[in-house]
Amino acid sequence: MALRAVICRRFSLSSSFIQILLGITVGYLVGWSLFGDSEFDIEAHLHKVDHHKDHKGQFATNFPSLRCVIIINSATPKRELFVQAIRETWGTECNETLFYTTESAHYYLSIPDLQERLIELSSSFNGFYWSLYHRILKDLRKTKYDWTLISDEKLFAVVSNLRRSLESIDSRKAVLVGRVSLYKYPLSSIFPFLESRRISHQAGIAISHSAIEMLASCNGFILPRATEKALLECANSHAITVIDPVDEENQHLFHSKDVLSLVPNDNEFSKMTNNKDVKMASCCSDHSITFGSMSFKEQRVAHFAATRIHVFGANGYKRALLNGTIQN
Repeated sequence: MALRAVICRRFSLSSSFIQILLGITVGYLVGWSLFGDSEFDIEAHLHKVDHHKDHKGQFATNFPSLRCVIIINSATPKRELFVQAIRETWGTECNETLFYTTESAHYYLSIPDLQERLIELSSSFNGFYWSLYHRILKDLRKTKYDWTLISDEKLFAVVSNLRRSLESIDSRKAVLVGRVSLYKYPLSSIFPFLESRRISHQAGIAISHSAIEMLASCNGFILPRATEKALLECANSHAITVIDPVDEENQHLFHSKDVLSLVPNDNEFSKMTNNKDVKMASCCSDHSITFGSMSFKEQRVAHFAATRIHVFGANGYKRALLNGTIQN
């Protein structure tokens, strides 16, 4: 009897262990199937920008006006330092820079001369939610600018590259410009509804005034709660052109990640060098416009590198002038 009891106890323990292991495996597979998404380009939205061509005079506005709008996430630590960094770096190159916050404006009293550029909204959401983003669009349509760049406080923008790229796009039309992606999951081939199209808020989105007016009037209970999905839904229903710009080498100009994350690691670099069919490329285009997820220190360093570091030598100087990295 005792021997039989020991055998039964061991069998019960091993059976329980197998059940737990099976449950973990199934849970992992289900999670991987539903949340293990992969990002793909959408060919229909890709727009190649010829940076060697002078686009000035192509449209009615030779020097389009640019407004930069930052939707501050109240959950970001030391967010006042992000605001100060933007105001002292790339934000100065916009015709107007506005900051929207969902918390009390008293939090930013330490930043001089900010109150006129700080708009306080009552909401428990951030810019990733369409309800808040839509309210901001309604406010922005009151004042006309050719283009408005909208993102969060972690964005770094090379404004000179943005202006140069926007010169090739007619600002009189309804246009959205940003990083557009198709996200697929392992089970998307079986369940197509799992696919999702998004335009990255973190990478920044440039919107023409006509598009802002249309988006501000886009309402509906069936719209997605996420800004990145709702914008594309509204663009589709209101016939707004959506553009994902790339350079002559088909490298994207809008990035949702920071520069360091885009640099290939040792393993990726080894694969690129060993594969002769893969064209060697840097982390990003020389004409890159935006980088997301940047700390306030990284923003200051990036702005210094983009505006203060010059290329030595006559050939390098001429090439830098062509790329627009050196300004008089």
